[in-house]
Amino acid sequence: MLNQTRKQFGWAASGRLLVDRLGARLFHRHVMEVVWLDLKKAEACRPVPGFEFRFLTADEVREYSHDTSMDLEQSLGDDIDRGESLCFAALEGNHLAAYGWYAIHLAAPQHCFEVGLRLPDDVSYMFKGFTHPNYRGRRLHAAAMGLALAELSKRGIRALISTVEWTNEASLRSCDRLGYQRLGRIAQSGNPPHRRVSIPARILPETGVEFVPAQNWTVPEACGTTVGSAR
Repeated sequence: MLNQTRKQFGWAASGRLLVDRLGARLFHRHVMEVVWLDLKKAEACRPVPGFEFRFLTADEVREYSHDTSMDLEQSLGDDIDRGESLCFAALEGNHLAAYGWYAIHLAAPQHCFEVGLRLPDDVSYMFKGFTHPNYRGRRLHAAAMGLALAELSKRGIRALISTVEWTNEASLRSCDRLGYQRLGRIAQSGNPPHRRVSIPARILPETGVEFVPAQNWTVPEACGTTVGSAR
């Protein structure tokens, strides 16, 4: 993996991967890059010919979850029903080729490596992007993300926040192409109950997003209002 990363992305990228592996092994350390996208500055994307791009319904998510190759939990359909998230997908006929999840109002800790997010009404958190192995290499993820942003902007969302593993060069470069701004890194180390989370202070005022370690996470009673329609 180190050699492959060096050939594809250079010595600096392979060095970061080595540091990340050592940190994970010695200190149980996990680092994520926080990225932010103003939807007005997002690069426009065109659909890939032969594919339909749209939001999935909760029932469709539950149906596709029966296919274990899609890495899709059935319980995520309940999130759609509660108005907590939306799933934007690329489909080839009845085949689910790629998807991305967009949290509304909040993102539970399991979606952000044990750090929960409380979101302003006009900000969405993207998590769990996936492309089926049979469709990789066709830029479906980037197309689906760009088209999802256009649809979200119609529903009152002005910005998107996400987290990417700091060693995932391919995903970070894709974010750069789409116009994302890198805000800083969240670092987590140790094991429960002594886990420590470091969050750059500048992220908070710039985004209005509240980052909450899992041990302090509670769900606000007033969350769950649907933003737009799921389809």
